[in-house]
Amino acid sequence: MQIVVLGTHRSGTSLVTRVINMMGAFFDSGHASIGFSDENPKGFWERSDVIAVNDRLLAEKHCAWDRLAAWKPSEGKKSRKTSGEMENIERDLKNILLTLNANRPWVVKDPRLCLTFPHWRAHLEAPVVVCVHRAPLEVAMSLKTRYGFSFAHGLALWEYYTVSLLNALQGLPVIFVEHQQLLADAVGTVKRLHEALEKEGVKGLRLPSEREVTSFIEPSLHRSKLDTKDEEQSLSAYQRMLGDMLAGRAPLPSQPLEPSLTAKEAMQAYEHRLQLDAQLTQMNEKCAQAEQEANELRDYRRTLAAEVQQEMVRVRRLIEEKDAKIRELKASKSWKLGNALVRFVTLRWISRAEAT
Repeated sequence: MQIVVLGTHRSGTSLVTRVINMMGAFFDSGHASIGFSDENPKGFWERSDVIAVNDRLLAEKHCAWDRLAAWKPSEGKKSRKTSGEMENIERDLKNILLTLNANRPWVVKDPRLCLTFPHWRAHLEAPVVVCVHRAPLEVAMSLKTRYGFSFAHGLALWEYYTVSLLNALQGLPVIFVEHQQLLADAVGTVKRLHEALEKEGVKGLRLPSEREVTSFIEPSLHRSKLDTKDEEQSLSAYQRMLGDMLAGRAPLPSQPLEPSLTAKEAMQAYEHRLQLDAQLTQMNEKCAQAEQEANELRDYRRTLAAEVQQEMVRVRRLIEEKDAKIRELKASKSWKLGNALVRFVTLRWISRAEAT
């Protein structure tokens, strides 16, 4: 079986993926994992090759994981027209699945899969989807803490990912896991997840021991925690409906969903700000370059002025030396005698010229 964990960024998909891996599902032989960080000390449980393919799929639509203004819910479906780059992406995608399929059952996770899953689904024979839901405001707060995103942009991202995810689930076996329940009742939630996977036909898994589960899933990992009342007051009715669908509390949509107008406007505002920031950075770089060139010109002018001054002093000294030599020459007997001789010859020449 092929287990795909879907959920937005900062929603607990890493914990769920690791738990499924602990059950015995293959994740990686040790080369593709992106490891862990201070923000995710238990590991991201994401493969770098999967992320790379998903980033390229988004780039083909002029998007990135945090910039989705150009994204449409139907973008995940394969187009009749494929570019050369898309053919390369599809080839790399198939190669990744070829490696994973040699180690079934396997589990894969990347939040970008919420957007790109239709491209992967076309090459999956027996997929089981595990949907992870976390309170949208907690997701937004976690995104703000990690990336500095505004709440508006964080919620917009949550909407775009959630809408695309829900649109991609039609006709698939889906298991729902709530982040809050996983942390509040780790052992019970993991047991229910194991039972659900077995019920969907995933063979070869084992139930991790209570000690394994409690040593990995720590309640202290529940950061950016908000009160339920804050969630109810801050979310729109549409966002609450999406959350209920993502948590399995409401039926999946019968028609394709779209992000709300508020989410679209927030995404456009974010990307517009990024463009302005890029323009400002470019202008600052040009100003810095112009200032550097002006400083270099000033330095060159000072250097040139100093060289001209030195040359003038040298020429003045040379003139003074020449004048001194001329005065010395004129004061010598040879100069006087020669000068008298020249005058005598000149006068004789003039006299003869007048006589003729």
